[in-house]
Amino acid sequence: MFKEYCESENIQHLLITTGVPRGNGQVERIHKVVIPMLSKLCTETPTGWYKHIDRVQQFINKTSPRSTKQSPFKILTGLEMRTANMPELQDLLEDAAVDELNEDREVVRKEAKENILKIQEENRRSYNLRRRKETNYNINDLVAVKRTQFGAGLKLKAKFLGPYKIVKKLSHGRYEVEKVGDHEGPGKTSTVAEYMKKWTNSFEGE
Repeated sequence: MFKEYCESENIQHLLITTGVPRGNGQVERIHKVVIPMLSKLCTETPTGWYKHIDRVQQFINKTSPRSTKQSPFKILTGLEMRTANMPELQDLLEDAAVDELNEDREVVRKEAKENILKIQEENRRSYNLRRRKETNYNINDLVAVKRTQFGAGLKLKAKFLGPYKIVKKLSHGRYEVEKVGDHEGPGKTSTVAEYMKKWTNSFEGE
């Protein structure tokens, strides 16, 4: 009968695994509010918790959640619900709202961190695909070094300086080089393999 009713009213009935409340996050979240409120109301007679369900339901229906800023009762009827003032229940609902806010914030932070790591991994893969394999140089090799500083009038000058002689190999494709002969450029400097080319006379004036 229930199945037929859902079909006739165009209701999609979704089933979850019995005993696994996380299968329905909305129900699990409202339980975090309902259970403490019932416990507060039936401290002296715990077995009579069911007698307070209507009051708890009424109080929840008149309370505005952060998501809509309007109480469920007002959304449904357009009116404000009048109920007895119960500050202890209001405090419980406010505490639940704070817990919900903190929980949502942690979820957002976790998702943000995961997204950052995902983008970093994608950028690393993309960079590695575009990057040419580094040339390995040896001590005393003559190389041309790419000009990395430009000032007024320098953009039209040679893009590579040299010759330079490799005097030391460092980690991660880095090298220390020193000038050979009299030409433009620093006497000693450090550079990376991707900014170096083997020296040939063709680099003169390039």
